[in-house]
Amino acid sequence: MTAFKLHCVNSWEAAFLREEVRGYFDHGVSFSPGATVFDVGANIGAFEPLPPLYALLECNAREFFNGRVTALPHGLGSDECELDFSYFPAATLFSSGARRG
Repeated sequence: MTAFKLHCVNSWEAAFLREEVRGYFDHGVSFSPGATVFDVGANIGAFEPLPPLYALLECNAREFFNGRVTALPHGLGSDECELDFSYFPAATLFSSGARRG
């Protein structure tokens, strides 16, 4: 797996997530050529509702993946709703949303 520098808020988080994803392959995850993968974990995945993180995600998709990755400024859930988000720039991994009301 080739390592490259992603655009990110905190480089330690990118390194942590890189190792986490690498671990998937240690447990038998594999892909056929041409496979489509949906990374819904956000932060550095394909779906990111927080504008500052989405901007970095979209930049990474454009610069490093030659049109093979589409970044989407949305969160995923079991139903349609609006959330209030807590954003922690010093540790974006801990940013999260909670239902309004």
